[in-house]
Amino acid sequence: MNGTVLAVNISPKRELPKKNVHTAEITNLGLKGDSHSGNWDKQVSLLSIKSIHKLMKNPDKLNYGDLFENLTIDGIELHNRPIGTKIKINETILEIVQIGKPKEQFSHEEYYEKRAMVEEGIFAKVIQPGTVSVGDKIEILSSNL
Repeated sequence: MNGTVLAVNISPKRELPKKNVHTAEITNLGLKGDSHSGNWDKQVSLLSIKSIHKLMKNPDKLNYGDLFENLTIDGIELHNRPIGTKIKINETILEIVQIGKPKEQFSHEEYYEKRAMVEEGIFAKVIQPGTVSVGDKIEILSSNL
């Protein structure tokens, strides 16, 4: 099963929605130029367009990156995969380290504003750096399913 990258999103400041830059280098720390990259395990975030349409009140009013995802994806539902699953996009390899966010971190209003990311957002660490672009294929390398 393969997926596709719909958008490559970065933001230079935390708390600001990310903007689609179409292509980005993924270093050992995450997407170059993104405020969430760093020396920690949740370096890249991914969110399926299906999750956005399923869980958000007005999905058609959202732009790619509005839910703070680095990669907006289609055709593959990674939130159904176990922690430790490795995926490949070109030469880039990512490992899923977290699915969703603890709901108790959010107020009721914040939860519904970010519901897709809270429930089905994927957080991954970089195993092998590379470049990712809109239209690139996403391949599952390993999974415990």
